Amino acid sequence: MQNVVRKKKLKRKHTIGFKIVCFSYGKRQDKSTEMMYDIDSEDVIMGLFGFKRKEEDFVSPMEGKCLSLDQIEDPIFAKKAMGDGFAIDCISGSIVAPFNGVVTVISSRGHAIGLEREDGLKVLIHIGIESTACPSSCYKVRVLTGQKVEKGMTLIDVNVDEIRKLQGNVISPIIFVNGEKINLLKAGKYVRIQEDNIITIQK
Repeated sequence: MQNVVRKKKLKRKHTIGFKIVCFSYGKRQDKSTEMMYDIDSEDVIMGLFGFKRKEEDFVSPMEGKCLSLDQIEDPIFAKKAMGDGFAIDCISGSIVAPFNGVVTVISSRGHAIGLEREDGLKVLIHIGIESTACPSSCYKVRVLTGQKVEKGMTLIDVNVDEIRKLQGNVISPIIFVNGEKINLLKAGKYVRIQEDNIITIQK
């Protein structure tokens, strides 16, 4: 079966119309349909055809310099054994939720936290690389496993000065564990806490 799709933009705002012509076993069938969205036409097209776009629903969970994973000395993160992502050399005293979602896991020491967004996107935030070098007193967890969180809500307070003294840096990987491909838009640049449009995500 061969499908021919003709696309036209209708006059009404946020509406895209499609003329679908299907040929099946020598018979022609025409079907017109109209799909309504509360978002811009660009968003619809990007979603339909699987293109990458900036993530406005994902904000930086901390302040600091953005790094690609291959710049991390730890081989597990650098080789993306846990998933694709990026890292931030953290200088902020708080780690915040990058999106609205649910806390799925918190490490016993408090140096790592997992979150799941409503659409199923799962992220692991790992504060520092050599976590065993830092006592649990360096991390004060403000949430519980299973708790719903809102974007920008404080998850963990961090003693960055103490961690930096013990580890030499506070490079913190942010890992997407469901196999998404991440393009870092702010590589090598400093980002503010809750800054958006720092990555694109392709599922």
